[in-house]
Amino acid sequence: MNAIFEISDSSGLPGFVSECCANCRFFASHMAEVNDAGEVTGECRRYPPVMPPGERRAVFPIVGAGDWCGEHRATITTKAM
Repeated sequence: MNAIFEISDSSGLPGFVSECCANCRFFASHMAEVNDAGEVTGECRRYPPVMPPGERRAVFPIVGAGDWCGEHRATITTKAM
């Protein structure tokens, strides 16, 4: 899931495709789903979960795989020794 995520975007932001949530080490791709609009979503694990008002348990924010923020960190890759 953490390969370069293809996005149709006209923002012109440099690095938008490679610095989206799908390519971030904090994106919980094992929790990824496809929403009603056909967008891949997952959990952002950058910070601890929060307890929304009226809820019984804390949750991580749900983000789109093509979303981005200012705290992107590239996925960690390991080399076999």
